[in-house]
Order: sequence, then C-alpha cells, then structure tokens
Amino acid sequence: MDKFAEHEIPKAVIVAGNGESLSQIDYRLLPKNYDVFRCNQFYFEERYFLGNKIKAVFFTPGVFLEQYYTLYHLKRNNEYFVDNVILSSFNHPTVDLEKSQKIQALFIDVINGYEKHLSKLTAFDVYLRYKELYENQRITSGVYMCAVAIAMGYTDIYLTGIDFYQASEENYAFDNKKPNIIRLLPDFRKEKTLFSYHSKDIDLEALSFLQQHYHVNFYSISPMSPLSKHFPIPTVEDDCETTFVAPLKENYINDILLPPHFVYEKLGTIVSKKSRFHSNLIVRLIRDLLKLPSALKHYLKEK
Repeated sequence: MDKFAEHEIPKAVIVAGNGESLSQIDYRLLPKNYDVFRCNQFYFEERYFLGNKIKAVFFTPGVFLEQYYTLYHLKRNNEYFVDNVILSSFNHPTVDLEKSQKIQALFIDVINGYEKHLSKLTAFDVYLRYKELYENQRITSGVYMCAVAIAMGYTDIYLTGIDFYQASEENYAFDNKKPNIIRLLPDFRKEKTLFSYHSKDIDLEALSFLQQHYHVNFYSISPMSPLSKHFPIPTVEDDCETTFVAPLKENYINDILLPPHFVYEKLGTIVSKKSRFHSNLIVRLIRDLLKLPSALKHYLKEK
C-alpha cells in the first residue's frame, strides 16, 4: 500500500546510499524535519546511522525476492519501521522489464518506482534510456532515489553514502562480504565491488541533469564524502551543537536472508539436475564441434 499522502506537502528528504560516508554524517547538518530513503543492504549497518524509521526503502529487481523476505523479518523483529517498499525498476526491455512485471504480480504491496514516479520525469527517462542503450551506463541506487524524490515533489535533498566508490579502499559503511549476499551476487566477493555500467561520471552527470531540469537543491551532509566537492554543505546555525552518536544495533540481521528452497522451486528458478546434465552435454557437444576443424587439419597433415 502506498503510504505517501497525496495532499501532504513534501518535506526535505535524506537520500542515503550505503557508501562509507554514511558512517561520517555531521548530524548538525540535518534539516529539522525530513523523511529518510534507504536502499538495498542498508540493514547491514552496525549502527542506526539515520534511525530505524524509513519513509521508503528501495530494492533492485535482481534480488528482490530475497530482500522482500529479509524486510519481512526486519519488521517482525522491530529492527526497522518502513512505510513504503519501492522496486527500483527502469522498465527497460534490455534491463528489467520482464522481471519487474513478475515482481509486481507477486508483491501487490510494492510500488513500481518507474511506473509510479520515474515515468513522470520524461526528460530524465529519455536521458537514462539513451545512456543504457548506447553507452551501457546506468545510475546507482542513490541517484535513482533522488529521481524518485524529485518526482514526488521534494525540493531539498540531503545526500550521504553516495561516494562514487571513491571514499577509500572500502566501498561501504559496513562489512558487505556476507555469505548469503555473496552467494546471490558473487561480485561482492571482490575487494571493491563496482559493476561495469556504474561510474562516478554517470552519477554526477545524472545528478547535474536532475538539478538543472527540475530546479532542486542537493546538499551533502557528510563533509568527507567526494560528493561534497560537487554539492554544497548546509550551513550550520551558530547555536547548533550536537553530541549525537548513532546507536549500536544488537542481535540484528546483518546478511540478506534466503527463503526456503521450495520457494525457488515454486517460482521455477531452480534448474533440475537432469536439466543441468542435459545442458552440460550440449556444452560439451558444441565444444567438440568447435575443435573438429583443428583435429581434421592435424589428421590430414599426418596423412
């Protein structure tokens, strides 16, 4: 269910990626009233960097099944209180269109980020589709959240944890190398996780596009973030002092949870052993056929 009230005047919003600067927020810079957007493996954090009340959480289609299952347990344990779940869909035929449609059919309480929000930003949508098709470039979840925030009417957007994978040798504000997430996304095993279609350039260019076309304000609330070189740090009022320290979490879920095996079987995502064996036979046959000209050539030479 969409818990965003249509008549509500949007407040400021904090858009939080999971980069290292999430753990370096200057809490004096936070606005007085704000909503919070989080994404992906946000619950890996060891501290509640932005509290446990979230206006919207964003999950990508690739591991949505597992994220939804994990979120159910996070809420059941009262670890987080989440108003809205948004599917970070582009509705792009070469990226996620078919998968997004299946997710929508299964999870009727989930908001399709593209259909509900991103599609309203026509110029940005056209821009994203060109970048995806012709340049193989795609914005990260942090920028996606910014676009959705703009489509919803937020004009003051405070950023943290969007570091372009540059802050240091660590990509994240927490240990992201957990067994289950690596099982689902093996690239997370690498020292620095960076998918080829993501880059600092596309994220910065996209943020600039959003700012210029839709007349919004971006602020950095983590002064040490590379983002602070491109967007202003909010002014701190003279009498504004804080000794706030993000509280540690206890007995918390710090890895994505995997649903029971039968869930995958029900959805047809598990290939049977017989199918795998058949596939292996085909692979070997193709490999042998490719080797045939070379073998024939050697045979004729020997003759």
